[in-house]
Amino acid sequence: MPTKKLLIVLIVITFLVTGCTKETTYSPHQETPSIAPKSKDTEEASYTSQTVTDLSIYKELLRYNLSYDWIDNENIIIFATMKYNLAVNHQPDDPLIIYLYSLNTKKEQLIYKGRFSTFIQEIAWRDEHKFYDFNSDEAQKILQSHGLSITGFRNYYESPRYPISVNGLLAGANSNEDMVTYNIQNKTTTVVKPVTDKLIKPGQSYSGDQSKLIPESIYQYIKWSKDGMAFAFFEIFYSSDDRGLHVADLEDNKVQSIDFGNVSTMAFTKDNQYLIALCDGVFDNRDKEIRVYNLNDNSYEHFLFTDTIAGFNVETFDLLDVCEPYIALRCSVQDKHRGSPVLLFNYQTGQQKWVTSPIYLPYFAKFSPKGNKLLVYGRHYYTETKLDSKFMVIDIN
Repeated sequence: MPTKKLLIVLIVITFLVTGCTKETTYSPHQETPSIAPKSKDTEEASYTSQTVTDLSIYKELLRYNLSYDWIDNENIIIFATMKYNLAVNHQPDDPLIIYLYSLNTKKEQLIYKGRFSTFIQEIAWRDEHKFYDFNSDEAQKILQSHGLSITGFRNYYESPRYPISVNGLLAGANSNEDMVTYNIQNKTTTVVKPVTDKLIKPGQSYSGDQSKLIPESIYQYIKWSKDGMAFAFFEIFYSSDDRGLHVADLEDNKVQSIDFGNVSTMAFTKDNQYLIALCDGVFDNRDKEIRVYNLNDNSYEHFLFTDTIAGFNVETFDLLDVCEPYIALRCSVQDKHRGSPVLLFNYQTGQQKWVTSPIYLPYFAKFSPKGNKLLVYGRHYYTETKLDSKFMVIDIN
């Protein structure tokens, strides 16, 4: 039985029933970058209708790390975890609290309050990391006793360096720096992409034997597809600021390399046919860019964010969530007195729309299963403190 020592820093939870239902049809090209076309949405601020949830549990949750997911299009589940305090050797009485919240009734229901062991089993892979998996049988009993019908759980992890897929696979670099997958159930390791053959001598910044050869690059930053049959990852080069971008297809047992050396983050569409890749524009004044790769033929659509959007110039952005054909972006704008508003970008039409106030600061966001709502957790940057953070449901027109 795995050890029960609790060292959870962050929980990321996604249910197998979560997804998007919209179809996508477009013709990617690879030659000419396209500027997102101007539309009514880019000419004037046009905020969608918003419903702010007012949970009575917010004050209780302030002491906890918060995560959430959609159960269906009208109900969300909220997981709050209090981490173990190593400094004072303190273990809270109820380190895990789970609530169900209905958008229709605006009421919350306590599902579980107690120890991790009921819901979670611990999985250790490497000494410096801990991983955790749901105790599915016990979790099913508790949730079903409250009228919930959940067919399965996505595993979750403590360290974002080695995420766990919906199928119970870990992905990451092993001690030899090969990119591997590790099967939690049968404890087997499979090499997906060996470490680069070319070796270089470490520089003065590296500790240890300065004559020892090290790999020219390392593999990092894994993003799984929603069905767990593929994952994307970076190849970080010691001698260059560029990054290699690779997609591992576990079903066909192949690794596809993608030409986007400036990429900063990425995510799969639901059908695994496309990979959304972003360059956030942080380093070297690079263009803020989104590419939509067709993984079948390696072609792509290319969008540059160089124009003013409803009066604001996007300085940098990062990815919140993807639901075909929309991408939710958290943007920093050039007006330093603003927050980090949420931009909704339609990569089929190029339309761009701000869906939060310019002074809004989102922490995370997720599309509903039908893709017609965006659930955001955050606050207004100048009028609210972090303790005032709440959920907000944005209707997507």
